[in-house]
Amino acid sequence: VPPYLTFDVDASDHAVSLVVYLGAALLIGTLTARVREGAAAAERERDRVRQLYALNAALVGGATLGDLLAAVVERVATVFGADRCRILLPTAQQDRRDLAVAAAFPPGSPPPQAGEVAAARSALGQHAAVNPRPGPGQPFRVYLPIATADRPVGVLQAERADGRGFGPADEALLATFAGQAALALERARLADEAATAAALAESDRLKTALLSAVSHDLRTPLASIKAAATSLLDESVGW
Repeated sequence: VPPYLTFDVDASDHAVSLVVYLGAALLIGTLTARVREGAAAAERERDRVRQLYALNAALVGGATLGDLLAAVVERVATVFGADRCRILLPTAQQDRRDLAVAAAFPPGSPPPQAGEVAAARSALGQHAAVNPRPGPGQPFRVYLPIATADRPVGVLQAERADGRGFGPADEALLATFAGQAALALERARLADEAATAAALAESDRLKTALLSAVSHDLRTPLASIKAAATSLLDESVGW
């Protein structure tokens, strides 16, 4: 508005126009920012759904357990911007306190430290997510239990080196990835049990066939021996 290149306004109606224009600019800018934020959120959700779909497809497609667990940690790191992700599983059913790394991203990551293993044990025992408070300059880590319908079977660990935490929505989606890992572990357990049952059934079949063959092969000579012994014991027969 004239006079140009100054902060002075000659006419009052020009001042009103300036205020209206500024208000309209602020309103449009705010609405545009909200639309962009909504579009970015929708894009993130689409990527997350795509990752979950790819993981489900791998789970249904019959990939090996190691490949599935590796896919879970890689997708967690990709979706959440985590610098490191691990899946820790008990090394023995009898002693569930001893945890070992079953999958890690990036590959070749160093083994977890004693504090990390202790936090993972806590998550495994409490059946709930554990978020230890990081110290100054320390990475933020979250530990989620991987549980089937009847028991916990492992822990999913995600880490951000810059100390940024995981919000409730992030933890809910992380729980979904942990559930996918639980399905993979449960499927592997059921496959092992099915293989064991099939081996036992085959063993029983072979055992039954062997007994049938032996009994059939022995039936004829045993009948001959019995007939001869009966004849020899018959006192009415002169030999």
